[in-house]
Amino acid sequence: MRWLAIEAIETAIFSEKSDVWAFGVLIWEVLSYGELPFQEVTNMDMQRHVLGGGRLKEPAKCPSDLFKVAQLCWKIPAADRPNFSFVNSQLKSLEVTAKSCSPEERDIGALASKKDKDAGDAKALDTAPNAVTAPQ
Repeated sequence: MRWLAIEAIETAIFSEKSDVWAFGVLIWEVLSYGELPFQEVTNMDMQRHVLGGGRLKEPAKCPSDLFKVAQLCWKIPAADRPNFSFVNSQLKSLEVTAKSCSPEERDIGALASKKDKDAGDAKALDTAPNAVTAPQ
């Protein structure tokens, strides 16, 4: 139920467009490091939630351009959704951009972990009892 497109929920008819919707959910799962889609929604409430306009939120530390590809996959009506060929071209374009970056920037997980560590280190320095501060 958590991966089903609205039209598949309503009619039990599946198509490339409903598969594109599910692929958008898969993209979200990868970007969220394997979280359960709509984990705040019970299985009993899933249909009502999605039919009522509920969509997955952008995961923390997620590249916005990549999340935009997932969002394209959830367009309503289904006819407005891209086909897999278009989704593939968008992902290939992002791959080209990523390859032009340094290796550290290409590894989103490592980059996010480094930012967390740096933020934690900075916070620890700020709260240390004998924190050294730069002269003014």
